[in-house]
Amino acid sequence: MDQRIPLALCPNANVRINPDVCPTLPQHVFGRMRAAGLLATLNTDDPSLTALELATGKGLGYQMLKAQSTFDYSGVWAAVAVLTFTSLVLYALVGLIETPVIAIFEPDRLNE
Repeated sequence: MDQRIPLALCPNANVRINPDVCPTLPQHVFGRMRAAGLLATLNTDDPSLTALELATGKGLGYQMLKAQSTFDYSGVWAAVAVLTFTSLVLYALVGLIETPVIAIFEPDRLNE
């Protein structure tokens, strides 16, 4: 705990992939880990949510590489702007769902 290394957890995937160990979201260890002071973060390994297409195929990552190789710097900056906007939107969405998620995993924390 001294180094504060973040632990990326995917509770929904854990429930789906290994229900024998973690049958439901409320039984996931995330809340206990946070209560113990560990730097546990909620994440996803769902490609549709993590936008892996940004780096593959004809996605945004491909467009950035193409623009860079042809010295189309306005294209590179446009792609950076899209990535920044997407990141801000996702950050805002996380803020919206944070309280309901905490209510599931750490209901006592909301009463403090």
